[in-house]
Amino acid sequence: RFLGGDRAKRLGFSPPVPCMNVGLLSKKSLFQIFCERLQRLHHIIVRRRVFMVDTLIATDPKMARRRGMLNSTGKPVYPKTHTTPVYVMTSEDNGREIEEFWTMHNNFGLKPAAVFFFQQESYPVLSNNGKILMKNRYQFIRRPGGSGGFFRALHLGGGLADMRAR
Repeated sequence: RFLGGDRAKRLGFSPPVPCMNVGLLSKKSLFQIFCERLQRLHHIIVRRRVFMVDTLIATDPKMARRRGMLNSTGKPVYPKTHTTPVYVMTSEDNGREIEEFWTMHNNFGLKPAAVFFFQQESYPVLSNNGKILMKNRYQFIRRPGGSGGFFRALHLGGGLADMRAR
């Protein structure tokens, strides 16, 4: 999971925090760093699986055939590769901007079907004396519920159904 983060307006920044350059020489965003690490981990897992199949075939071909690692012609059968899904929780304020950021960066090399965006709930803001703060005469000031509502937002946003379907 990856939480979309707030805008850090209190720090003087307007883009969502994970979209900002985090100060590295590479000028990468947190989203990019996360996706690159995920892709590297996936690459290591695939290489490890191939190594395990090749090693078993070289050391014990009969066992490899029994385990289905060799086909009828004697060629190796490698395990299917899977795509790791990424679930990004956003808010009313930054959802569209974060999705556009991912699109602009071609999902950081991930397959579009592997990236799932969902929006967290927002709640009215209360003053210190418990009164609801108003944006104008007809609207409440609302703020995101935060990471504490992650699982509820994942369920309401369709993320759990997406996980079951995978």
